Amino acid sequence: MIRLTIEGNTAQEMVDELLETMGNFLSKIQPKEPDTMVRVPEKQEPTPAPAPAPTPAPAPAPAPAPAPVEEPKTEQPSIEEVRAALKELRDRKGSGTVRELLKAYGADSLLDLKPEDYLGALARAKTEV
Repeated sequence: MIRLTIEGNTAQEMVDELLETMGNFLSKIQPKEPDTMVRVPEKQEPTPAPAPAPTPAPAPAPAPAPAPVEEPKTEQPSIEEVRAALKELRDRKGSGTVRELLKAYGADSLLDLKPEDYLGALARAKTEV
């Protein structure tokens, strides 16, 4: 690990000091053996690619398999989905209705609602008339 401390009053002074420090550091680095030096290969002209061989006509595609029937998803809704549904309920019925719904699940606020109750609370919020 290398640590540098750069001091300067302006950004330009700091850049100048950094460049000077890096130059001093790089001038001290010298390979120990000539074989450790990196050699850049000479630029070679690209060789033209051979012409592609003719390809036989493709076989007819097999008939597509019937699409699987999707079962209704019962995955856990996110807290954002529950929050949006409760906001809509609040806009329709008022905040008292939202408080009653949360109390039914033993919660004082959305953050107190248990994740396993999200699905039920979401369903009630959407069906509350």
